[in-house]
Amino acid sequence: MLKERNKTKMKIAKTILNVILSFLLIFIILSMIVLNLVSTKILDKNYMLSKLKETEFYLQISREVQSGFEKYIYQSGLPEDIINDLYTEEMITSDVNSIIDYIYEGKEITTSEDKIKETLDTKINQYLQSEGRTKTNQIQDNITKFEDFITTEYKNNIKVSDTVFEKVQKGMEKILSIYQKIKLIPLIAFIIIIILLLIINRKDIFLGINFASISLLSVGVLLKLAEQVVYKHVDLDNIVLLTTSLSNLIINMAKDLLYTIADYGIWLIAGGITGIIICSIIRNTTTKEKKDKKETTEDKAKTKKTKQKQTKKEEQNNKN
Repeated sequence: MLKERNKTKMKIAKTILNVILSFLLIFIILSMIVLNLVSTKILDKNYMLSKLKETEFYLQISREVQSGFEKYIYQSGLPEDIINDLYTEEMITSDVNSIIDYIYEGKEITTSEDKIKETLDTKINQYLQSEGRTKTNQIQDNITKFEDFITTEYKNNIKVSDTVFEKVQKGMEKILSIYQKIKLIPLIAFIIIIILLLIINRKDIFLGINFASISLLSVGVLLKLAEQVVYKHVDLDNIVLLTTSLSNLIINMAKDLLYTIADYGIWLIAGGITGIIICSIIRNTTTKEKKDKKETTEDKAKTKKTKQKQTKKEEQNNKN
């Protein structure tokens, strides 16, 4: 009786430990996913560059720059074609990539305002010469102001905000520093939890695997729920930031992040359900085999005992 009570207590303690470890495993898997997303999305410079191309960020910036130039040309009295071809696609790409280098590597930002000013000055001088106009001090002052407006407009469209990018760069440095310190912790914790589950359930390994599968399923469900909550409460298509190009970029990246989370959710749900089903089948099969073996052993023991009784009875009859 005492032996059965101890066995029951051990079974309850074992179940509690399995539940606790499974619960911890859920948080560990979630942290591994978060770190993976941080590493492959936020901290990956190549990923950012690929998104710039995918969203036609450079082309959109070019349109915004040109639109900004047009605000000033009508006030200047100069012909509209003066502001055409002041920059090239390569210049836009180089300047934007310079900002990316600053954010990810801390390099100095270099933009093409001086080249644009030089090109604009040349075109204005050519126009004045073609019109036979003399460059007076007043005209020179007006030209200088116009060139400053144009170069400032270019700079503002490329850099958007020095303060914003400075904060982003510092934030990126901090995220990278934290990531480098903790990136291996969830993986080590995951391995330890799995080993503990296998040790606790060493007499029934598939029970431990079953609890791990339940954790996978739980994480998958949580990720799918998170995806649905975001889509329900956040209007991603109408996110508005400083510029249209930046808004489109952030929207694209946010959607890509959600798609990745959804994919993780689907794979984890599929893996969890598969693991639970396989473990259930194997454990049921093993239990049935043990039960059949036990019944066979008991039947053999009963048969042997019956034969022994019959033999004794026959011996007694022979003596009589």
